[in-house]
Amino acid sequence: MNFGFGKDWQELGKFEKLTDEARSIVFYAENKASINHFRLLISELTEEKNLQICYVTSVKNDPMLSSKNKNIFTFYIGDGTARTKFFLTLKAKILIMDMPDLETFHIKRSKVFPVHYVYIFHSMFSIHSYLRKGAIDNYDTIFCVGEHHKKEIRETEKVYGLKPKKLITYGFGRLDTLLHEKQKFHQTNPDNDKLIIIAPSYGKYNLLEVCGLE
Repeated sequence: MNFGFGKDWQELGKFEKLTDEARSIVFYAENKASINHFRLLISELTEEKNLQICYVTSVKNDPMLSSKNKNIFTFYIGDGTARTKFFLTLKAKILIMDMPDLETFHIKRSKVFPVHYVYIFHSMFSIHSYLRKGAIDNYDTIFCVGEHHKKEIRETEKVYGLKPKKLITYGFGRLDTLLHEKQKFHQTNPDNDKLIIIAPSYGKYNLLEVCGLE
């Protein structure tokens, strides 16, 4: 199954030639925001525990593609047929991603290997308030932000007779990063107790679109 010879297919070929051990832990980034939710976990695995991981992305200019970390193998597979094949024929122990709706549309679980699928939330909100029905039903492990996610998932499993998932209280990576940066700021600027945080919202008229970085 090969429909072209572009960079995405070449990168997929390189990924598939890795040893089983090198492909043990795989992260998949759907968009530019994904790395914000993966960063702390990737750092812990590759720097603190000295484990090798694969980082597979659909983002052409993903900053992780130029990472100097010797424990990170990076691959760009685009968002076309190469990505579809990646998911269908994946051979890995663990696949970690923040993309919901696994098995709902064209992104499927591997048909050739018993991959363990891990979902990381990209929001602290209540699950049913922003995700589709069944959006995380086909994952094996869920990294929950807090007890509110655990309760929702367990209740959903009970109502629909779903197989219980492994639930881990993980927190929210982006918030943890902000807290760490705040702590680092106070350590390097002990006499400055003022910190200005700009949160530019979304849409055509958000602050960054109107004013840029000036």
